[in-house]
Amino acid sequence: MKRKQFTESQIVSALKRQEGGIAVKDIARDLGISEATVSTATLFLVFRISY
Repeated sequence: MKRKQFTESQIVSALKRQEGGIAVKDIARDLGISEATVSTATLFLVFRISY
């Protein structure tokens, strides 16, 4: 199965929604991805920005 690719702007948008208080499961459902993927994207982006 082909892996979906999300742009950085889509990931940032999801993170802003998460910071705004929307539950991770709702964000994941809207994007059609798993909650683990949202969490991994969060860690990846935080690591990328801070280093």
